[in-house]
Amino acid sequence: MELKKNPFFILKVGCDADRAAINASAEELAFFDEEGNVEQAQLTLLNPAKRLTAEMDWFPGLSETELEQVREAIEKNQPISFTI
Repeated sequence: MELKKNPFFILKVGCDADRAAINASAEELAFFDEEGNVEQAQLTLLNPAKRLTAEMDWFPGLSETELEQVREAIEKNQPISFTI
């Protein structure tokens, strides 16, 4: 899966995000989403079987600071510059 299409990237949440955090982020980001990516990401992360796949495609175990660095690097098309 392309990292920019991962539900965790789209919703800007970590692997430890619960239902409330996922819904809150989706609600906040939905206003800017013209393609329906936020809603699909929300549905994926709220479905246990689909969420597991998304978690395996993401970066389990990284802190929020490290995830933010990964997000910034991906958005800028730059290499991830810290040691995982």
